[in-house]
Amino acid sequence: MRPPHQAWTKLARLPDSEAPAAERLAFARKPLLGKTLAMVDELDLRGVSNVLWAMGTLRLDLTKEEPLGSYLADQLEGRIRQLVAGGALEVQLDATQLWFGLAFSKYPWSRGLVVELLEGTLPNMGTWNDFAVADVSCKAKARMYCTTHMRGHSAGHLLAMAVWC
Repeated sequence: MRPPHQAWTKLARLPDSEAPAAERLAFARKPLLGKTLAMVDELDLRGVSNVLWAMGTLRLDLTKEEPLGSYLADQLEGRIRQLVAGGALEVQLDATQLWFGLAFSKYPWSRGLVVELLEGTLPNMGTWNDFAVADVSCKAKARMYCTTHMRGHSAGHLLAMAVWC
């Protein structure tokens, strides 16, 4: 079975002329959410990032997708933590894509996850090239905007990251 992140990416990139947004969103809601949930443990960090980016591009709001939305978000968060514990944030491209995916998904991720990601990202940034550091800074600022407007999460850690860059 193909990893679900490939289907999400293709779906998000389809032009409206080939599939109207409403049709793409309906497809994402029915078979794709369930398939993604079934395969969460098989996703690598880039796969998780691609799923999150595509959900944001399709304007799929996991907080409103019942019954799977919140449960899928919890499973994705758990998978991210698992991958981070295994050193996944040490790869510059994977780390920057994850931050971008998190910001694009506009889901109110737990404060604990955001802090954990910051703690895993900051030590590695000293070895990144300047473009990647600026890239993460911009993505963190985007994420900061999202978190300050959702469920009262503190954006202080994200601001510190953006300023550090």
